[in-house]
Amino acid sequence: MSSRDSDRLFRKRTWFDWLRYSGATVCFTLNPAHWSWVPQIQNEPLDTWIGPNERRFYATWLMITVRVWIDDGSW
Repeated sequence: MSSRDSDRLFRKRTWFDWLRYSGATVCFTLNPAHWSWVPQIQNEPLDTWIGPNERRFYATWLMITVRVWIDDGSW
């Protein structure tokens, strides 16, 4: 196996890890008292449980909240 082949395998493994440990959720809030009438897009605050390469974002408007996290599993 040449070094070029091993580089390709390494890149596939890296992309596979990013896909494996990343994800998204969609939440619906049924109580109108908790709806956000102004659209918001923010980074979630960092805490002690977050991995070194993990990034978390959320967007909310009315009854829908979408959370996305991107991570490679290096924790």
